[in-house]
Amino acid sequence: MAFQKWRRWAAGALAGLLLLCPAGPARAADSGDVITALAGLLGTAGMYSEYLSAVLDAGNNALYQEQTGLYDAQENGVSANASDQALVNRVMGQLVAQGNYRLDIRSLPFRWRVNDNHEFNAACYPTNYVSVNRGLVAGLDRDPDELAAVLAHEMTHGIRLHAAYNYARAAAQTFGLAFLGMATGAV
Repeated sequence: MAFQKWRRWAAGALAGLLLLCPAGPARAADSGDVITALAGLLGTAGMYSEYLSAVLDAGNNALYQEQTGLYDAQENGVSANASDQALVNRVMGQLVAQGNYRLDIRSLPFRWRVNDNHEFNAACYPTNYVSVNRGLVAGLDRDPDELAAVLAHEMTHGIRLHAAYNYARAAAQTFGLAFLGMATGAV
């Protein structure tokens, strides 16, 4: 579906390039610039599609989910505050058990941990691993209702596969800009 959207966009961009070419469509096609531009657009669309597929596959792999937790622990530490972890366990446990949601077939069940980062933040990775900063729990004065609102927000990112789509879009943009730079000689 996403590839079809990109293909329609690429066809429209090609038509626009042909119409805007000062020497007319025949000259533009002869110069190869339009073909090069179209190849770049199609390559970018292909990059998006392939990267999205790879991230969705990784998001449905329990080993990658475990690796995400290890990465989070290595980067942010693990909170030694047992009461913070117990609070997050209770709130996330209720959200998971009583939530009225359906995970995508390409998704894993949620896992979570409170890390030792003092910043006011939380994140949901493509593997449905939710990382909760100790600073968020403290910043919310350990209020279970406010914590539930933030954690439900993070779960929504996981349910809707936002990280996978954002990572794929960023990879395609990077590829497209690199191709554009090579094709035009611009840095």
